[in-house]
Amino acid sequence: MSGASTPGPSATNDFIGGLLAVALGLSAFAEASQYPIGSLLRMGPGFFPCLIGILIAALGVFLLAGAWRPRPHSLPHEVRFRSVFALGGGILLFALLLERAGVLPAAATLVLVSSLAERRWRPWRAVLLALALSAFVYVIFVVLLQIPVAAVKF
Repeated sequence: MSGASTPGPSATNDFIGGLLAVALGLSAFAEASQYPIGSLLRMGPGFFPCLIGILIAALGVFLLAGAWRPRPHSLPHEVRFRSVFALGGGILLFALLLERAGVLPAAATLVLVSSLAERRWRPWRAVLLALALSAFVYVIFVVLLQIPVAAVKF
């Protein structure tokens, strides 16, 4: 093992990630709070999304706090726009395809497009991961949780 260590996320990355997480968590909480929340014994449809929104915002606060911790030899990081567009595009395509094509094509598309964010793209690895994740999503959400979403629409 060499003596050089790879630098972790920079303070700027932590700050921007923290702000985005707080914004996402608070917007999820604001949207979910329009549904009945209920109580711990009789949870309403807004309970779980509100809880998740609060947890995401809290994690964002921890990231923001971590932006000010001292860092040894913090190097500036370049922004890899390919990764930003691949991940954002994967999520957008999943949202667009879920109702139109079904959960299996949407999940497979999410994985395939998001895998383009890697520096060295490996197509067989992406295809295998897409197949495995699609099967996992089908079993969990369609079979076990019985969420009314079509597996595949023609």
